[in-house]
Amino acid sequence: MLIDYTIEPVWNLWAVRPPGHMVPARTRAFIDFMEMKFRELEA
Repeated sequence: MLIDYTIEPVWNLWAVRPPGHMVPARTRAFIDFMEMKFRELEA
């Protein structure tokens, strides 16, 4: 059993992305950047 595992982000921040399977490269880069910054804040 994974005690520290959570399904949703700890920050309770949700984003709405464009419909479809392919996200534009700029959008994906921005999402990755924001994820990295929030992870730095957690540490």
